[in-house]
Amino acid sequence: MTLTPTMGNPEIKPTSVALRLAQAILLANEWATRTQISAVIRDLGTGASWKQLGKALLAHRFLSVEALTQFESIVHQQELLPGFEISRKLGAGGMGTVYRARHLASDQDCALKVISARLAHDQDFLSRFHRESRALINLRHPHLANVIESGTAGETHYLAMEFISGPSAGSLLKEHGALPLPYVIHLLRQVATCLAYVYTSAGLVHRDVKPENILLQRRAGAAGPLPEDDHAKLIDFGLVKAANDDEHLTQTGMTIGTPLYMSPEQVRGDKLDCRSDIYGLGATAFHLLTGQPPFRGTSPGAIMSAHLTEPVPDPGERVPSLGPVARRLVTTAMAKSSTGRFASFDAFIKACDQTVEELSDREGDGVGNLRLMRKPLVIARKPVRRPGEVPTPPAIGVPVAAPSADLSERILRKHQERQVVEGEGVGDPHHTNHALHPVAGKGNDSNRVSAQVVAALAHAHDEKMLSRSASRPGKEPHLAQTPAATSDRMGGPLPTTTAQRSAVFDEDPNRSAGTGPLPWAILASALIIAAVIFSWRMGWF
Repeated sequence: MTLTPTMGNPEIKPTSVALRLAQAILLANEWATRTQISAVIRDLGTGASWKQLGKALLAHRFLSVEALTQFESIVHQQELLPGFEISRKLGAGGMGTVYRARHLASDQDCALKVISARLAHDQDFLSRFHRESRALINLRHPHLANVIESGTAGETHYLAMEFISGPSAGSLLKEHGALPLPYVIHLLRQVATCLAYVYTSAGLVHRDVKPENILLQRRAGAAGPLPEDDHAKLIDFGLVKAANDDEHLTQTGMTIGTPLYMSPEQVRGDKLDCRSDIYGLGATAFHLLTGQPPFRGTSPGAIMSAHLTEPVPDPGERVPSLGPVARRLVTTAMAKSSTGRFASFDAFIKACDQTVEELSDREGDGVGNLRLMRKPLVIARKPVRRPGEVPTPPAIGVPVAAPSADLSERILRKHQERQVVEGEGVGDPHHTNHALHPVAGKGNDSNRVSAQVVAALAHAHDEKMLSRSASRPGKEPHLAQTPAATSDRMGGPLPTTTAQRSAVFDEDPNRSAGTGPLPWAILASALIIAAVIFSWRMGWF
């Protein structure tokens, strides 16, 4: 087939509805350009089917085989759900596939979840899914991704909910490794108010509270990588279960939820109430603050067993800067027995407010700025190995927190790098979030900080030798290098006498703790100083 030249010709628009929707899908996913589609339609005719369009694009190598497969899948789903205009696939999970779509009846953008064929044959699951989804349609809350429609079309079961364009807390974890305490408390408090509203209004338990189910709605033009006015929206209430439902979890139900954040009673299949979701909030808080889930394992069964048997982890062991109130917030929410946790969401929210008060008090004491705005050290906890026990490899796909990093500056640096790629002006002072960047003007290069430390030690040693030589008549001061020479060697003036920030804040987050040039530079400087002092005392010079 030879395509008719399209240069200078107007766009060819398809006449059939199916072909127009197919063209919209191709453009939304950037699988083909408008010019390429118009050229193919000109050859096929405006009344061609979407299947003919896809095959022709493939034949002319405008479309890859993989893209054609995805295109056909979306168009097929579109035919099954005529009440929606589906544009692209957002993701897939254990329950089904999620698409970006427009709800034609309300003209709202929505996230359309289509239940997988595996679950579509489980009548117990489907009846509960639709019953609770219909209950959620009548609920409205600022921090709830509102349900627009739930129903069945033939053998296809679906749930349409409000579309949130921002990132998830899970994606922030992947990008930054861990998040600052004030930001985490800000998000969790909002989510807790949403869970409290749904629980008191409809008696529903979410059962899958996790970072990936917390989406962030951001104000247009918000500055900084972690804006203070981020608006949390809780999603995936398709897994809800009524608190008064006495049914034990079926085999299908046992797979519902995420093992990393499951409460012990959910693992056992016991009756659930609000305290199960409070456990999920505690496990989510631990992951957001430390960059690592509370329990890890090589299989879902091993992780769920840890929730049942292993002691509740203290986030302060990995993040020493956390205060006692923040640590108690996490450990209380994750108590093994539901009776040891916060009795209600209101109690959890009150604990969040007390954590904010603790941060304010520490700021007032003059030590809050360092601890509030930075996470000085995230310690990699080494597992205790019994004699003869084979070490367990880390779970696949579980991120490991950075061993040591200036959290706020590392997050801001990545944000600025992304701005450069997108063409934004990093040099503009309005692009700097000073709440997250308390040490303005400081470099982020660990080698430069190490050089400053070495220069400072050498300068201090020279001054000490000068003072001692001056007190001993007849002795000329013996310096290995003058301050001016030291300044030239380091590529700039000597550091001032103001206290320098510890170089641990500028370590590469991908480097293991205790490695790098800084420890060796300090050790070498100490050995040189000791050798000079010993020589001087022995009278060798």
